[in-house]
Amino acid sequence: MRDNFIDGGVYTKGDNVGGILGKGMQYTELKTLYYSGKIVADITSNVSNYGGIVGITNTGSLINNCYVLPKYGDSTANSSINTSGISFALDKLGGIVGYAISTTVSSCTAYIDLNAGLDNQYAGGIVGQALNTTIRKCYVSGSAGAVYPGSIAGKFEGSSGLIAGCTANVFTSHRNTTEGEHPCFVYHTTSATVYPVDHSTEPNICEYDGAHDCDFRYYFYYLPKLRCFASCQTYCMCVNLSTLYSN
Repeated sequence: MRDNFIDGGVYTKGDNVGGILGKGMQYTELKTLYYSGKIVADITSNVSNYGGIVGITNTGSLINNCYVLPKYGDSTANSSINTSGISFALDKLGGIVGYAISTTVSSCTAYIDLNAGLDNQYAGGIVGQALNTTIRKCYVSGSAGAVYPGSIAGKFEGSSGLIAGCTANVFTSHRNTTEGEHPCFVYHTTSATVYPVDHSTEPNICEYDGAHDCDFRYYFYYLPKLRCFASCQTYCMCVNLSTLYSN
């Protein structure tokens, strides 16, 4: 699938949801695709595999030169993926792909705000969860609210996994302090390789210079007003909870 643009919204109740494609089989190719809008899970139970372009990809798949853009006609408002059910959650939630299995994601861009809800789930600016996947030369800007959020990937595992040459400008709801080899880029890493900021040829770059570790995901349903959380440490970042995910 290639050369397509979709502007609008997706409202759903199930698993495997994307702005362009829900589930990719083995050797799926997605090239030069654009999505702009919001994806809302109207759920009564936990669901998984939500992505701005595709929900889940399988062995040998390629995602290249794909974009999740700010809302059409309003360059100040990112696209978004969230849940309308306050008691349930989205797992494997990503700006480009929710769950990537043995997939290559390259030269993709996401302007995305992610809200996974209230449970033990992973969210990432490019990929929510990845296994033996390469993420290369991607850019993401926005926010990721989850129990386990990463600017590029929430959970990244597998001996052939690689993140290289990516740039992230993402506010995450938690700072990784317990498992954090790469706290700006990935929440949890097992066996995979994430190039550091001083890598000689393909460094990953973290542009976000504010504080993380603000649990806005717990509050925006109940307190629609400007709040400033001391848990943001010395920066004490203020978040307008009434507008963060209302668009």
